[in-house]
Amino acid sequence: MIAGRRFQAPKANRAILAEPAPATWAEAARQNRQGLLDDLQIGGMSLRQLRADAAREAIAAAQAYHREAGEPVPSLHGRDPCRIIAAGHQPELFHPGVWAKNFALAGFAAAQQAVALNLIVDHDTLKSASMHLPVWSGESPPQSPEDVQLASLAYDSYAGETPYEERRVQDEALFASFPERLAERTRNWGYLPLAEEFWRTMTARATMTDLLGERIVRARRSFERQWGCVNLELPMSRLATLPSFARFVGHILTDLPLFRDRYNSAVHDYRRLHGIRSRNHPVPDLEVSGDRVEAPFWIWRHGDPRRGRMFVSTSAAGLQLFNGDQLLATLPPQIDDHWIDRWQTMIATGIRIRTKALTTTLYARLILSEFFIHGIGGGKYDEVTDVLISQAFALPVPQFAVLSATLHLPLPGFASHAREVRHAHQYQRDLFWNPQRHLSADTALSDSESAAIAQKAALVRDAPTGRAERRQWFQTLQTLTETIRPAVEQPLKHSAEQLEIAKSEAAANGRLERRDFPLALYPESTLRPFMQSLAAQSVLSARQ
Repeated sequence: MIAGRRFQAPKANRAILAEPAPATWAEAARQNRQGLLDDLQIGGMSLRQLRADAAREAIAAAQAYHREAGEPVPSLHGRDPCRIIAAGHQPELFHPGVWAKNFALAGFAAAQQAVALNLIVDHDTLKSASMHLPVWSGESPPQSPEDVQLASLAYDSYAGETPYEERRVQDEALFASFPERLAERTRNWGYLPLAEEFWRTMTARATMTDLLGERIVRARRSFERQWGCVNLELPMSRLATLPSFARFVGHILTDLPLFRDRYNSAVHDYRRLHGIRSRNHPVPDLEVSGDRVEAPFWIWRHGDPRRGRMFVSTSAAGLQLFNGDQLLATLPPQIDDHWIDRWQTMIATGIRIRTKALTTTLYARLILSEFFIHGIGGGKYDEVTDVLISQAFALPVPQFAVLSATLHLPLPGFASHAREVRHAHQYQRDLFWNPQRHLSADTALSDSESAAIAQKAALVRDAPTGRAERRQWFQTLQTLTETIRPAVEQPLKHSAEQLEIAKSEAAANGRLERRDFPLALYPESTLRPFMQSLAAQSVLSARQ
């Protein structure tokens, strides 16, 4: 059974979520490393050997990737090439809480003399080609809470949910004009967002690639290098071509019915633990369709990037791989050198086989790395992966970390937040039900109001205990309170107005202080010291 964990995004500005505490990560990595030195056979070789091959192949592929991008290849001097600390995310304009993982990864891996590898999950699909941001008219600060609204600004034409590895910039003119259009909406912010320089970095090398995700990650890495964060990076699309990955896939496909049962069992455990009724959360079950069993992978053909669920049928010809009703490839039924040759031939013909969410982290944690740093979403769902590792591989479950942060845009806001709304509501409620508490010494009272105040005080002192008596006592209190209430008519009206103002200001602050604004909307003066402090904290914690 999964040990339920709750990871909550930090609410306060500059707050950090790190579970477990970074001071424990080094020991967790050591335990993972020892626990995975196992001779369990996976993909035709021992786990021990497969992990060594996976690390070697991934590092070489990452180095080649950086060279092809025209970037400096991160030095591995003083690093153990058999030890990888990993993290990963989609190649998107994510918020600073996601970016925090990259800096923590760099700091922790350096302190451990391990290799820092950030996986670019480029087989995920682009959901939007727009950036959301807070806007208001006039000067700064905004004069009214109602002036603050959320706007959406496109940086490319939307072309459907295409995997990033296939997703090219659709409208170069729209893409190039984004900084100018953004500047028109942010002139009253009081600072220059990183977007202008970020876009300048992207467009300077636009001729090198028209892949949207690649432009974004190359610009991001440029800033990381300037700020002292130097990680190896590897797109999942490249990792998926490696022999070690092929063996991992083969291990699952050659005994797919059993793996499917264990996969679904782990998902069902998660749903029971968290009281989830939806069959699509956290992930859908793997299904059976006739003689075809669904595998935990996506499949498609290059040039037709409609990512489909992969179904596998076992026949005399071998393992037949389907995208819907379309047979895309056939692989041998047993894993050997011939399997690897066929895999690479299949890749060369344009067939794409990519991990789903759980198998991405299953590979990263079990095969590739000795320690993985998740964000909040990945950390929640990897409870399922924990059970899958235990049941499907009978191995000690590798520990992982969850890290995120909240960083607000440095924009002017309003006085009220949720706390002020609660206080205003409590004050209004007490004023309504206990008006006698809020009378000043010079409040003019009628004789009936004065008498009601005295009677109410006496009733409160002598509250009955019986149910029937208390019912009558409460009704009398209400009658007396209604008699007193006209004495606070103006304060009540004022408190209602103040409550509405507080609600409006808090709602505007909610729009201004969202934690998921893209990193390009922040100034370097806010981002750089915050990110560098995360790397430094990770170094210090790892050395304790």
